[in-house]
Amino acid sequence: MNFFRHVQVVLIANLLITVLSRSIKRNCAFSQVVTMVRLTLMYYIDFVAFMENPDKTWNNILTKEEQKAPPEPSLFD
Repeated sequence: MNFFRHVQVVLIANLLITVLSRSIKRNCAFSQVVTMVRLTLMYYIDFVAFMENPDKTWNNILTKEEQKAPPEPSLFD
């Protein structure tokens, strides 16, 4: 019974990643999408926008983080 539950989970994951892969306009291999999902799973990003234009999305993320960061304290104050 446990084996069938594992198969069901794998089939659902495969279906979700197939939907993600088809929603990306840029031509990406299925294995590339799987790898990027694995790497970005714990981050709150727009995955489809990230896969379509990774450089622009990454630069936007970095500028937002820089704006939120508090100023660094000086050692001599």
